[in-house]
Amino acid sequence: MQLSCRRHKAAIDNGADINSLLQVEFTNQFKNKSFKERYPIWSSRVQYAADSQQLIDWKDFVTHLIRQQKATQHFSFEFVQEQLCNFRKRKRTELEQEEQEYRQKRDCEASKSPFWIQDPLVVDIDRITKQGVVATGKHRKLATGHTAHSEHKILFWEYPSWKLIRTFELVLTPQTLTCQIIGIQSIKMRAPDGSIQKVRFFSLAVGVALVTGMEAENEDRVDIWKSLFVYRLFDNGDTQCVAHVKVVDLFLGREVFLFSDTSWSQSNDGKDNDDSNFHTKHPSPTALKDWMKIVSPENVDYDPCFTVFMLAIGPIYDHITGCVQIARFDIRDQHILDPSVTPVAWDSILHQLIPVPKTSSYLWHHRFINNRDHLRFNGPTEMIACIRLGSDVSCMIHFKYPPYLNHLICTGSYQDDELSVYDWRFGIKVGSLPWKTTDHGALRQHLFSQRQTMEREEDERTVVIEDTDENEVVSTASRNLTGIVTTRFNDGIENDVNEAAHFMDENDDALEAIIDVRPWGLESTLVLPPFWCSSESRSRYHDALAECGFRLIAVGDNRSDNNRDKLEIKVWDISYLLRVQWDPLSKDEPVDALTDQLDAELTDKFSWWPRRTQELTRMGLNMYYQQLQNQLPSHFMHTTHSYTNLKLPYSPPHGFQSMLLSHAFNKEDNDGQTSGQDEMIPVKYTAYNVLYTSLFLLTEDGKVTVMDIETGKIIGTVDNVAANGNGQYDQVRGIDVNVIGGREVVVTSKEGLLRGTVC
Repeated sequence: MQLSCRRHKAAIDNGADINSLLQVEFTNQFKNKSFKERYPIWSSRVQYAADSQQLIDWKDFVTHLIRQQKATQHFSFEFVQEQLCNFRKRKRTELEQEEQEYRQKRDCEASKSPFWIQDPLVVDIDRITKQGVVATGKHRKLATGHTAHSEHKILFWEYPSWKLIRTFELVLTPQTLTCQIIGIQSIKMRAPDGSIQKVRFFSLAVGVALVTGMEAENEDRVDIWKSLFVYRLFDNGDTQCVAHVKVVDLFLGREVFLFSDTSWSQSNDGKDNDDSNFHTKHPSPTALKDWMKIVSPENVDYDPCFTVFMLAIGPIYDHITGCVQIARFDIRDQHILDPSVTPVAWDSILHQLIPVPKTSSYLWHHRFINNRDHLRFNGPTEMIACIRLGSDVSCMIHFKYPPYLNHLICTGSYQDDELSVYDWRFGIKVGSLPWKTTDHGALRQHLFSQRQTMEREEDERTVVIEDTDENEVVSTASRNLTGIVTTRFNDGIENDVNEAAHFMDENDDALEAIIDVRPWGLESTLVLPPFWCSSESRSRYHDALAECGFRLIAVGDNRSDNNRDKLEIKVWDISYLLRVQWDPLSKDEPVDALTDQLDAELTDKFSWWPRRTQELTRMGLNMYYQQLQNQLPSHFMHTTHSYTNLKLPYSPPHGFQSMLLSHAFNKEDNDGQTSGQDEMIPVKYTAYNVLYTSLFLLTEDGKVTVMDIETGKIIGTVDNVAANGNGQYDQVRGIDVNVIGGREVVVTSKEGLLRGTVC
């Protein structure tokens, strides 16, 4: 393969040795070939180079993967320290000293009631600098007569040093009310002088758990969000409350996403005003104000230097309907109720938090409210839009990265045999992915075609590698792809259990249904890390990322069926999403006229319908008729044919095999294993995450299983993450697992954070 002209010229200009450059090129090609052979399906459609430039430093990347795989065979975890750094301790004012005395008295009363972690870890790590902040929350409930309340500590660590930089505390009344940190995020905002600055925010959800009675006594999680608080986190650890938002409906919130006029659909990575960040050079697919004119025209006029928008994501309780709620706030507002400074309690009539006097015990049934305190603060911010995204939603993922896809959310379903892709701004379905591998033959043929194409490309290369010592490379050139595919489909993909009939229980003749596997978690990643390359290679945007291999990973099980436990892990190639050119706001076509009745029904369904474009008309009608097609008479379906058979823009292109891998595991198969076989894999997990080619799965009892995504085989296990943790706990209760900085695995447990390095 020839070096690009630009690289030749640079080499000559710098007086470099051409032979040395060729040797580097040879080595990178060798590493690329090794990677393709080791991960032929996972790396499907991933290119070696784009525009005559390598997508990645292949030698460095493959060497890192080898080290990671070796490390995952034998690695351990240690507890993260929770002692505040002396140089970060804030100087207390007289008010803070008074509050400290009150807390000490309270702590004395509650000395036998420890704080426990309940929140998943939230992370704000810059993809370029690999620096940032991570946080989680610890909670406890106190029930001592009239002073029953819940107490909360949010812990912030600096990364990668893992120094605790801030402990943020607040108290809530009554004790059934709890809180959780649900996000931390740095976004770019334009300053009044025209420069770009990065501002870090964190968000808290205040609400209640779904569990009741005795079970609730030991649970501090926030299932139903009632209020949201957004704080600005400064570099010195100081905080400022910038928003108090009221949540709509019985909202089972999952996450929040903040964006500004500057950051919308753009990357927030890199330093302020960093032109080397290639994402900032790409124009957003649709400017924020352009689509806001349709969704909420009354919110188009705002100051871009101080206005932030919030997207709250999660289902609502009614029919487990997918939902996003949008709020807008000004970070200059100084009259916001801050529960970390002002004592608060929940008002069951106003359905919001209100301030209460510090001297009041706040008897729940007597409502001791100081009206003057209440009037000192602005009321909570109302949501400007509440948009629904289908019913029976089992899981949701918002595409935060790449930022070009910020307008998309993908949902799993308890009922449908597909994943749905929505443009959440309008609540319209714009694509779908198959959940089941219905055509094994087509997938098998696709994989063979990919392999043949790869071999043909290798044969066309004229590079000859001589005397290259590659002992560290895990070369699998002799692997037979036919064997891989056959094994994968024989062992990993089972018949659709929904096709089985109901069966009668022999003991009580009760009719029991076989429960199908459904997705409960979605994660996205890139096969090639986007910022591994040097800054000079960051010259392209989403086309280059598409060639880096964009993947969607789902984990599903039939956890409601305890007799036939099953686990499935599936992988889709969703790189095509980054090549979609779709403009829902185009005004090139006139808008179709509809009957008054239909127009009224669609206006009730989509609040933006009177301001629609023709493209939004097509998408809206497609959704409407798809939902009604089973109820409409056949003669009427003919008139709606053009809408019900519409090709959705974010569905895979014709002939594109999106599902790449499917691994299945059964409790029955594991129970039948002998000691001489591969290690048994647990079927039920609490959380999972992906690091390059490995999947890390966590069980509730603190076991971590490392799986090779390509083969579905276990490549490492940690039976007890607390075994060598050097902490006071010998066993922990697992909550979440994260991968941070491309090298660390962090387990969030009820007892504390544990971190392990895998490279």
